[in-house]
Amino acid sequence: MDIPNLSIHEVSPDLSFPWRLFLMLRDAHSDDGGFDDIICWVDNGNAFEVKKTNNELEGILGVYFKSSKYASFRRQLLNYGFRCISKKQRICKIDQCRLKKFHVQTQEF
Repeated sequence: MDIPNLSIHEVSPDLSFPWRLFLMLRDAHSDDGGFDDIICWVDNGNAFEVKKTNNELEGILGVYFKSSKYASFRRQLLNYGFRCISKKQRICKIDQCRLKKFHVQTQEF
């Protein structure tokens, strides 16, 4: 499966949670209005960090996911095998390693 080339306004309702997460993190680093001051990959690409859990984050989550609530987002992360590795529970490590900063395996999520 190819990586969808979608803008933030074209996220299909048929995409799974991991695809939506990947697109959100990809767009966060975009030169066109990115939001990596709110959520972004950490340097090694095996984890991402939620820097702010305020209304700005909920606005972003609402574009990519069915719910804009941070608590719902965290529950979905846990359901898909992610685990939070920081004291503040804001750095989420990708256990399954199928989703990385510069690569998405071609398997279905």
